[in-house]
Amino acid sequence: MKNIEKIKIIFGCILIGYAIIGIFTGLSYQFGWDLFKKGRAIFGWSANGGVSNAPIFYGLTAIAGSILLATVKDKD
Repeated sequence: MKNIEKIKIIFGCILIGYAIIGIFTGLSYQFGWDLFKKGRAIFGWSANGGVSNAPIFYGLTAIAGSILLATVKDKD
């Protein structure tokens, strides 16, 4: 496996992991699980009632990570 394929795997896993952790954090705010006590923002909604861009950002990072992992070629 070439170095570029290894880099694709590493960055793909990082992007998907980042999206999973971000969604879990946002859902903990939404349902009041009190895992993170510093900020009390509601996932998807800002304090003044506007919609947050966080769900779109996490979705796009997960898509980018999936594309990177899907393009890995396993040749010896």
